[in-house]
Amino acid sequence: MSQELQTDIVSLIQELRRQVILLRDFTPRPFIFLKSSNNGLSSNVADGVLIASGPPVPPNHMATVRDFNLNYTTAAGTVRIVILAPGGAVRQDVLRSITSTTNGVGETVLDEGERLAVVGQAAGAGTFNVFCSGSKQRFREGE
Repeated sequence: MSQELQTDIVSLIQELRRQVILLRDFTPRPFIFLKSSNNGLSSNVADGVLIASGPPVPPNHMATVRDFNLNYTTAAGTVRIVILAPGGAVRQDVLRSITSTTNGVGETVLDEGERLAVVGQAAGAGTFNVFCSGSKQRFREGE
């Protein structure tokens, strides 16, 4: 086998390896956007007060929230699920006026650095748990 043919084969194998790695990196992966402990969270806060927030979407990724679950154990007070911008400001309400157990599916998209959060809307002595999940996916090469 000639040296030139060996070099071509090695180059092809390296490119194939790079493409497999890219495919792996760009494949959607499960992601938990918001998860409370089993102790429950209190809805007894004023409007706009942050109750819980999840992890930010990593750099060079976008994410899709597919499953929203907010389960009240004692229904009192009103909360909302929001998208927080990278700086922590509320960018958009996702679900408003939640006063009792709410479950559903959606296709809410978050950009890198954004995160889901639960904030108060009207004070009341309720307790609840929250779990929101979906997937994240790399959309460009980088870190």
